[in-house]
Amino acid sequence: MNNGHVLYEYQRTANGLLESTDRNLLIIAPTGAGKTLVGYEALAKYGKGIYTAPTRALCYEKWQELCGMFPQKWVVIGNKDYSLGKELFRRSDFRVMTPWKLNQLIQNSWFCDQSPVVVFDEIHGLTADFEIIITKLKEMYPSVRLIGLSATVRVGRGEVCLLAQRTRGEVGRAAGSFSGAGCPL
Repeated sequence: MNNGHVLYEYQRTANGLLESTDRNLLIIAPTGAGKTLVGYEALAKYGKGIYTAPTRALCYEKWQELCGMFPQKWVVIGNKDYSLGKELFRRSDFRVMTPWKLNQLIQNSWFCDQSPVVVFDEIHGLTADFEIIITKLKEMYPSVRLIGLSATVRVGRGEVCLLAQRTRGEVGRAAGSFSGAGCPL
């Protein structure tokens, strides 16, 4: 799914982990290193899912990118500017939204069937509200896979970690040729 891009080693490792495990992942790499491609790979693997971005402007940018990369998929956007009701959510393949909108939607019983994976862009902006959203997802829908993307968590350059499962206290690090310690989340 790399659309002709030459993948970095960490991207190949992360994509391999997407295929070989169902664990949650945290991808840490410098700005501009292609973390978003790993998030898009996760959406492609499951064929349906959610991509969250912290701002409406970034949501719009990611919506445009996904529409261009996956013209055969129905990509919708949901935030304070764009409503995203039950039918539109159910009929769409990929949904791009703010954490605010995600928090509204996870209360619905039909959420899990339509969202096998949730990608969190800029996960380093982990506010108390954001942490609550992740905890709700893990408690209400333990089968939903979480993929976090960050440029600023201080673990190591190009690190691929397992996303901390806060509600169960599990923290781990993926195997590979990486420097740094385990994931501090």
